[in-house]
Amino acid sequence: MGDVRKQKQSRCGFRHLGKAILKPSAAIFLATGLTKGLVGPVYGQESKIQQAATDMEFNIRAQALGPALTTYADRAGLRLLLPSSVVEGKRSPGLIGNYTREQGGLARLLAGTGLNYRFTNGNTVTIVEPQSTSVLSSDDSTVLETIVVQGGQGAVTEGTGSYTADWMKTANGLALPQRKTPQSTSVITRQLIEDRGMTALRDVMENATGVTVNQTETDRLSFYSRGFQIDSYQYDGVPTTLDSTYQYGDGTLDTVIYDHIEVVRGATGLMQNTGEPGASVNFIRKRPTSEFKGYISGLAGTESNYRTELDVGGPLNKEGTVRGRIVGALQTRKDTIDLYKQEKNVIYGVVEADITDATTVTIGGNRQETDSTGTTWAGLPAFDSTGKLIDWPKGSTTGTPWSGWNTIATEGFISLDHTFENDWKARFAFNNSRNDFHAPLIIMEGNPDRLQDWV
Repeated sequence: MGDVRKQKQSRCGFRHLGKAILKPSAAIFLATGLTKGLVGPVYGQESKIQQAATDMEFNIRAQALGPALTTYADRAGLRLLLPSSVVEGKRSPGLIGNYTREQGGLARLLAGTGLNYRFTNGNTVTIVEPQSTSVLSSDDSTVLETIVVQGGQGAVTEGTGSYTADWMKTANGLALPQRKTPQSTSVITRQLIEDRGMTALRDVMENATGVTVNQTETDRLSFYSRGFQIDSYQYDGVPTTLDSTYQYGDGTLDTVIYDHIEVVRGATGLMQNTGEPGASVNFIRKRPTSEFKGYISGLAGTESNYRTELDVGGPLNKEGTVRGRIVGALQTRKDTIDLYKQEKNVIYGVVEADITDATTVTIGGNRQETDSTGTTWAGLPAFDSTGKLIDWPKGSTTGTPWSGWNTIATEGFISLDHTFENDWKARFAFNNSRNDFHAPLIIMEGNPDRLQDWV
């Protein structure tokens, strides 16, 4: 890395930093459907019952039954169990309007398919054929049909209105309830992000249990857990590392493109090779929606803080087998520090295609550009040359109109997910990221003389 530093007798130094780093990463995951028999967590059952009795808005158009059931499960927060071949060749008339999870909604979605359903517990539904749900073998013993799990496994938290998530995958790659994950975990859901106005990674980390945020200067942040700096990160389960020394745009990651963020405290060696002793953070990106939806929002706050968000997604063909989504954000803000100003723009796009009923391909990318001016490098000295404490006025800074911390973070990804008939799942995922950063900076060192000493 190019690093030039000059020091003059005035005890001021100049530093110019620049770096471009490539971080390609790939991972292949193969897991069994062991979660089929797991029971959801016991906490929060009262809120779930209240949610179940509340009308929910659905906008599922007529389409193949498989994708329709997946959309319904994600929206209603249910786990659907059904024979592997039961949805083949069947179409759903769709579901548009407000319905409860238990009454009306699922029945209308299955209308004309010849299928029935029953709730096996408050959060799990079994889809059955009316004539038989099992067959007899040659020796008169009962052989149950193959069951596959559709949706409801922590894929998305958006639209659930919940501050908690039943499932997470960061610790070992399997979709497990938090109470069955043998580590200390936290999930920052989409609802929590929106309600608390978390627009940057720093906001999320400050709300994550057991995580400490250390701000070195205006644009450099470090995150700690259990006394160790956090360097292990995942994007949709694909592990990578971020530079914790200079933070090439990583500390200012915008949350607008993520559905939720999972934090596992302690080492995650199953997903990160040797693992880090502090914690691992998994960013789960937003996914395309099966029905058209979108929003535009604006924000205005103190210190000239202005922000606009755009989020639009939906099916790209009549059958709904190809779906897309585009997300963007623009933000400008100042600070209580003199001269400081930051401008940030984010764009994210993703396309998801069902090659077969059991195979889905996802491809997408995002770019975030952050331009900060008046940035600082190190802080103000606390004592003068005589050892007296300096009472700096509010807004004092070592920054200048020309100092800056400018980053461009670009990322592309592709994944292939396939579910086998014997409940095994295979996933191939590849991420490639590049972070460019340019930082003309000035640093103040030593203990300055007071002005009256020069008069």
